[in-house]
Parts: sequence; C-alpha cells; structure tokens
Amino acid sequence: LEARFVQSLKERSGWRDLLLRWRHADGSFRTLESNASPMLDARGRVSAMQGVDRDVTERLRSEAELTRHREHLEDMVSQRTAQLEEARRAAESANLAKSAFLANMSHEIRTPLNAITGMAYLIRGGGLSTTQLDRLDKLEDASEHLLGIVDAVLDLSKIEAGKFVLEQV
Repeated sequence: LEARFVQSLKERSGWRDLLLRWRHADGSFRTLESNASPMLDARGRVSAMQGVDRDVTERLRSEAELTRHREHLEDMVSQRTAQLEEARRAAESANLAKSAFLANMSHEIRTPLNAITGMAYLIRGGGLSTTQLDRLDKLEDASEHLLGIVDAVLDLSKIEAGKFVLEQV
C-alpha cells in the first residue's frame, strides 16, 4: 500500500479498485475497495489525494461462497455424469448379453422344432385314421405357430444387433 501511494505521488495518478485489508476497531479484518485521484496545486504537484473507500468484505465473502457452491455443484455433476456413463455401459452390456441369449435360445428351440415338423410330415405320408390326421393337423399348427414366435424373437434380436436386413417380396 505504501509503495502504491508513493508511486501515485510520483506519477501524479490515482488508483482504482485497489483492495485494502484493514483491522476494524473490534479486532476483525475488513476489506476495502479504494478509489483515489490526486489533487494538484497551481504548480502541478500533488497537494492531496481524494477518494472513496467502500467496505466490500461481505461481497467478497458472498462471492467466495458462491464459488465454493459452484465448484461443489460442478463436482456433483461430474460424479453423476460418471455414474450415468457407467450405468449406460452396464445397460449396453446387459442388452448385448440378452440379444446373444435370445439368439442362442431361439436356435436351441428351432432345432428340435424342425425335427417335430419333419416327423409330422413323414407321418402324414403313412395311412392314418381321421382322428390321427386331426391330431396331426393340430400338432403341425402348433409347431408352425411356435416356429413363427421363434422367428419373431430371432428377428427382434437381429434388429437390436443391427443385423436385420429387409427384403422386398
């Protein structure tokens, strides 16, 4: 402060927004924002300084508190973003596992279902009674229905894996 005052006298200049720390009568410290300009005599020498000092202690304390809150919020946002990213990765991994499971399960069901359909076709070629043909029709209808469901599950897993190809028929 003293150096600044001496410099201002030499340069015949003042100061603006200079922060000063002063001890208050009660022993606490206060921060003042000082603005001053020189008063020149007839010969152009500094004869006095005029200025205004404003107590900015509470403003600076509030700004510091706001800065701490902002940094805290930024930390919370950063942590939450990391948590969400981890959750996204876990969800994608679970989705891939589900798609692989569906494709594998559909294949495992399709294999014996093809055997059932093939055997029903072979049985139909033999001599069957009306009751047996009716039962065979029901067996074939059920197996075709189940095959349609398995195909739909396979298509869904292909869509999710991005491997589904549309064909114009």
